[in-house]
Amino acid sequence: MREATRRRPTDTLTLIYKSTMQLLVIVGIGLLVKFAFIDVVKVNGEQMSPGIITGDYILMFRTPYLPGIRNLLKPRLRIPVVFTHPHEHQKRGSLRIAGISGDTVSIDSGRFLNSRNPTLRFPPQGKKGDVVPENFSPRDFFQPYSIPASGDNLNLDELSLRDFFFAVSIIRQENKGNGTIEAQLLIDDSVHSDYFISDFSLHSGSIDSIPEQYRNDWFFWSRLLEYLKHIETDKHVTLNFSYILHGNRIKQYTVRNTYAFLLADNWNSGLDSRYFGPVSTGTVFGRAFLTLWSYGKTPGKSAHLRTERLGRIIR
Repeated sequence: MREATRRRPTDTLTLIYKSTMQLLVIVGIGLLVKFAFIDVVKVNGEQMSPGIITGDYILMFRTPYLPGIRNLLKPRLRIPVVFTHPHEHQKRGSLRIAGISGDTVSIDSGRFLNSRNPTLRFPPQGKKGDVVPENFSPRDFFQPYSIPASGDNLNLDELSLRDFFFAVSIIRQENKGNGTIEAQLLIDDSVHSDYFISDFSLHSGSIDSIPEQYRNDWFFWSRLLEYLKHIETDKHVTLNFSYILHGNRIKQYTVRNTYAFLLADNWNSGLDSRYFGPVSTGTVFGRAFLTLWSYGKTPGKSAHLRTERLGRIIR
C-alpha cells in the first residue's frame, strides 16, 4: 500500500502531461485544418446573391491559396472565392474570378469578354433588365482593361481616368494602403481649387471636399468631369490626378504581385472589379464551396435560422 501511495504523485503528473500533450495535438490539428485546409467565414453583402447572401456562414477551401502554393497554381476562372477588399481591409467579400494577370477584360452591352477565354460568360444565369447606358454605370459597358502582371510598369501620367484609379488601387494594395490622391481642376488651363459644385447629384461643395466614400471611386470622378463639362460648355475642362506616397508624387510604378479581376453573380447591383479594380491574388484566401448555415431576415420574418440554406453547394 505504501509503494502504491508513493507512485500516485508521479501517476498524476504523467496523466496531466499526457492530457496536455493530447490537448496541444488536438489544438494543433485544428489550427492546421483552419489555416491550411478549410475555414468558415461569415458573409456580408449581396454581391453573390442568390447563391451567397448576407448572414451565410460559408465553408471555404484554403489550400490552393496558401503562400507558396498559390504561386505554383494558376487561379481557375469562374471559381467563387473569398478575398479581402482592396480599400477596406477589415472587410471580406466573395466574388468570382473573371480574369487574371495577362488577360484583357471588357464588357459590351452587358456581354463580358476575356481575351484569352472568349467562351467565358458572366453573369452565370444571364442578366435581367435593360442594358444600362455607359455614362450611367460601368455595369454593362466597360472599356478593355489589361490586368497587370508582376514586373509590369505603370506610367500614371499616361493612364486614362479609370486606369489611373486602378493603378492607385494596385499601389495601395502593395504598400499597406498608404498614400493619397490629389485632384486638380483646370478650366482653360487655369487651376480652380476653390471651384464650388452646386447641382451635381452626388456632391455639393468645393472640389477639395469630396466625401471619403467617393475619393477612390473612378466612376464618381468620371461623372463629375462630365457634369463640369456640361456646366462649362464654352470652356476646356480637365481633371488632373496625382498620387502621393511617402511625400513623393508617383509617376511610374513597377507591379510586384499578380492580380485577379473579380465579378459578382448579382450583376445588376453587386460591387466588384468593375468599380474597385483588380485584386491581388495574395488577398484571395479561399474557395467558397458550401453554406454551412445561415442566420438572418427573410421577407415578412424576423431574423431566424434559414434552414433552407443549410448545406447548399456553391457552384
